[in-house]
Amino acid sequence: MTHRSLAKLLLLILSMHLLSHYYFDRNHASPYFKLGVLFPDLIPDFNRKIRRAVFAQVPVQDNLYNLYCGIRKHYQADALFHNSELFRELCATIKTQLLMVDISCLRKRAYFLAHIFLELLLDRRLIKLYPALPVSMYDDLQAVRGEEVAAYLCVIGRQEISTDFLHNFNRFSTARHLIRLPDNEFFIAALLRIYSRVNPVEVNWIERDLLMALTENVEGLYTGQLDACLEQMRKRLEPGYS
Repeated sequence: MTHRSLAKLLLLILSMHLLSHYYFDRNHASPYFKLGVLFPDLIPDFNRKIRRAVFAQVPVQDNLYNLYCGIRKHYQADALFHNSELFRELCATIKTQLLMVDISCLRKRAYFLAHIFLELLLDRRLIKLYPALPVSMYDDLQAVRGEEVAAYLCVIGRQEISTDFLHNFNRFSTARHLIRLPDNEFFIAALLRIYSRVNPVEVNWIERDLLMALTENVEGLYTGQLDACLEQMRKRLEPGYS
């Protein structure tokens, strides 16, 4: 696959940690709730202003209320993940490994890069453990009706993005490119694309090969810690866990 075609595909999966969010609530009855746990990561400018609007407006209609509850669960999961000691330790370890590869353009905001790496790696790990999981996620998203999502965007005062959001959301849910995250080339392209939001970089193919080798190495060395991180969060986030 060419660099240009990869870039086009990655426009659809720039968000991080989608599958991990879905995983903890995969058994919820409502596809709108499951969209909610992904929703803040599907809107690039889901900033504090929009978040305040979400929490200020509690919809009454069932599907919109489920969407609202899913968004609340998204923030609960983020807070637990990012304050987890194990998550922080893994971030620090990955940062050290990335710096050892010694690609100078990746030294800026290295902790941010490590954070992205870890979130993508957790999603990749879930796909390897449960190959049907991303398929279920996309199936659930396709069960959502666009007009109800548009109605929710009106509730939170973001009706002006409705057309663009629904267009991109439909592309995302039908293309299903997240399934390709276990592919090393795709994984590194996704990582660099997200990182380039804060530090635009050009990485040559020799450096990409080094990063792909690092991905295999980190995943192999820290499989137990990755699984422990997911299990720790599952115990705290999955409804009915005992």
